[in-house]
Amino acid sequence: MRTHAFQKMIAGWMVMLLMISTLSTAAIGAASDQSAASVHKQVEESLAQVAGMLEKKEPLSPWAAAGLVRAGYTLPSNYQAHILASVVEKRGQYRLVTDLEKTLIALVASGWEDEQVYGYPLLKDLLSHEGMTKQGTNGVMYALIALQAMGYPEMATSEQLDWNVEKLVYWLVQAQHEDGGWSLTVDGDSDPDMTGMALSALSGFDAYAGVQDAMDRGVQWLDEQWLADGFQNKTASESIAQAVIGLASVGIDPAGERFSRDGVSLIEQLLSYRTDSGQYAHVQGEVGNDMATEQAFLALTAYTLYLQEQPGLYEGLAEADVVVHISGPQLWSATSEVEAVEALEALQDALKLENWPYTIQDSSFGAYVTMINGLEQGTYGGYDGWNYAIERSGEWLPGNQFLAMADFHLQDGDQLYVYYNIGTGLTSVQAPDMIQAGQDAVLTVERQVWNWEESRYEAQPLADAQVKIGSKQWNTNEQGQIQATGLAAGQHTVEVRTEADDSSWAAINYRTTLQVAPETVPVHVRVETTDRTLTKQAVMAGDALEALEAALEQADVAYEVADSSFGTYVTAIDDLEQGKYGGWDGWNYAVKRDGSYVPESTYGAMADFSLMAGDELIVYYNHGTAKIADVAIQPAVPQAGDAVTFTVRQQSWDWEQGVPVVTPAAGVDVWMGEKFVTTDEQGIAAFTEMEAGTFNWEVQAYRDTGAKVIKETGTLHVAPSRAAQFTDHKEIAAWAYESVEEAVKRGWLYGVRADKLVFAPKQSLTRAEFAALLNRTLGFAATFSEGMLPDVPVNAWYADEAAAALEAGYVQADMAFRGQEAITRAEMATWIAKALKLESTRTASDYTDLTGIDAAYVPYIETVAENGYIIGYQDSFMPQMSVTREMAAAVILRLP
Repeated sequence: MRTHAFQKMIAGWMVMLLMISTLSTAAIGAASDQSAASVHKQVEESLAQVAGMLEKKEPLSPWAAAGLVRAGYTLPSNYQAHILASVVEKRGQYRLVTDLEKTLIALVASGWEDEQVYGYPLLKDLLSHEGMTKQGTNGVMYALIALQAMGYPEMATSEQLDWNVEKLVYWLVQAQHEDGGWSLTVDGDSDPDMTGMALSALSGFDAYAGVQDAMDRGVQWLDEQWLADGFQNKTASESIAQAVIGLASVGIDPAGERFSRDGVSLIEQLLSYRTDSGQYAHVQGEVGNDMATEQAFLALTAYTLYLQEQPGLYEGLAEADVVVHISGPQLWSATSEVEAVEALEALQDALKLENWPYTIQDSSFGAYVTMINGLEQGTYGGYDGWNYAIERSGEWLPGNQFLAMADFHLQDGDQLYVYYNIGTGLTSVQAPDMIQAGQDAVLTVERQVWNWEESRYEAQPLADAQVKIGSKQWNTNEQGQIQATGLAAGQHTVEVRTEADDSSWAAINYRTTLQVAPETVPVHVRVETTDRTLTKQAVMAGDALEALEAALEQADVAYEVADSSFGTYVTAIDDLEQGKYGGWDGWNYAVKRDGSYVPESTYGAMADFSLMAGDELIVYYNHGTAKIADVAIQPAVPQAGDAVTFTVRQQSWDWEQGVPVVTPAAGVDVWMGEKFVTTDEQGIAAFTEMEAGTFNWEVQAYRDTGAKVIKETGTLHVAPSRAAQFTDHKEIAAWAYESVEEAVKRGWLYGVRADKLVFAPKQSLTRAEFAALLNRTLGFAATFSEGMLPDVPVNAWYADEAAAALEAGYVQADMAFRGQEAITRAEMATWIAKALKLESTRTASDYTDLTGIDAAYVPYIETVAENGYIIGYQDSFMPQMSVTREMAAAVILRLP
């Protein structure tokens, strides 16, 4: 199934084919015996054929998922659910940083837009991962690719975490060899695969120091290494594919003259590995294999995106939903909603929607717009021309953040303004926080001009600007103000326009929204006394006092109010009068909006506070009573048997600074059902060994002197134990149940199926599966290179696990790995003893069944038995018995 991305791709192909038909000399790269049209057709046919294969493949790798999405195909409907389930199953814990990075790429490809999953902070964990460089350059490269795929998240620029974009980029640039290439290990020989991937990783970060030079050197190294039939010392199709992806990502034509030898380009050479089945071979003359096919698909997709001037293979995964506003000084303007990664791409998409002509010119500073809709730069005889600005979350981004349009990465919700600059400022509209229907509202329109010396905007009143709200229109006065009258309830579009003359245009045409509340809105009211919640009601009201009175009347609760010079205030509710404790204690109110407290600086008399739909009005008896700022629960998705901690923070208001002050809420009670724990000095309360079920929790602190905090409530779901979640958990032997539970909890063992939770406790473990388990347990990791072990294919799922086993010393390079064979107890004992570097002190064996096996196993069996890691039965070790999954869980939990 295909998406809007496919429509973009088809449009690109149509443009290219039109060029081919009109320019008979056009060709991809150097002249060859194939025409450009023929190569394009082969690429298009191959993409469609391989996409069909990948769509049926299970499991689908993150790379394949990313390629399918960028090629315009829709992933299987259950793909995202499988990825989310795997995160929960692993409890968000990833020993290998590359596994975490691939998970993030898969999530983005599936359409997941959050930086966390069910409370597991995956992006933060990535940027704090202690194993970032333990897998050579792969960890850093994958991290930068993941950040591109995620749309350059703001967290990745933080200085508070172990890693950020700047540190990752610097590390990878420093890892480049003197010859210009990269390798898996910092001290290895330059390799085309890793050099291509490094170019892909760095491609989105060319604004950082040293990156452009590093990419240029990397391209030059590939150029020097490319021969007519492959790279020097590396003729595998995967090497060509990675080079194509890298070159396309940095804007180099992989089918151009530079990368053609003897009339054959990189693209044509890659296509030559295509077999009759449609798959791609690892080397010429072999049958097709999955890894070569997948990487060829990624390469051809990257090449197609390059031809269409679209963002790179991974960069374009997280297209942002943005609104583009285009305007010139003659008061014509256009507004379009588009999906794009970069500002220039968004502008081009919007201009195509409007069918407006435009021209773009390259320069040393990047591509820039020279004409839109007939209005060319320099029309007014000076430095006038096209410019852009970004409004994000209602604020103009600082002027010194704007890069070349092709380098500026957009975020969801951005408002991109492209305007003709003749000393033109940005426009902003200041409006009251709350406007109710029928009320007059004063709006102030300002012109924002960036002060480069002080790095800030300076605001000036924008006089004589046209302000249109719905069908009504006003002109601003000298103070830039209008008094809007007669506004109906609802959301209104506010348009601001200014006239231009031959030499200046004061401020850009601007559009925003204004929310006008009805005279009454639905709100929730909660009344808290010194020792309980008195009532909770849903009412319709316009202000806080009206809401309280309606709620108390619904609940039939008596109350008293009094008037003062500050307005009407509450003196008593349900016989609880102000001054109960002899001081300034009394009734107060707070408002929660969208889950957070409205700043206290906005509170006035209750009758003057206008409510919005969905607000929660909390009226409470205040005797030094604090508000709960937040309640953090870990783990976010607990399971039976887990310990659960609540971290509670409270907030008070600093009236001098006008900001909330957040501190640990010490000495408050956290209730879960019938149990409660009082928080310590850090505001932490811990519950041990939770049972499965759904629990209502409360944070409260009712004391003799009143309530210390305003009560907060919520719900926590505790899932069944990990073992109990498997559909076949009753088949797990009693002696192994706790071990299975703990091994799954630690992320060492998983289920055996993607479509449902099945553990298969009696199923034999293969040698490859036990290697993976032992590696996870002991922290071994390595990356497989071709030829490391004679019978391990480079594309086998367990290739890296076999490499780790070899590096750890429990398998040998000159012996077959036999990854698909079931592992025996004798082999398991041998691997464990070698991995732990154990030596036996026993001189004789207590086991009577070791005489019929290879004598080399005996010392290792003795030593693991001596240490209590593997236990026999009476006088038998059963060395030839296959190791089951439940048996492996029991053994692995005994290791140090």
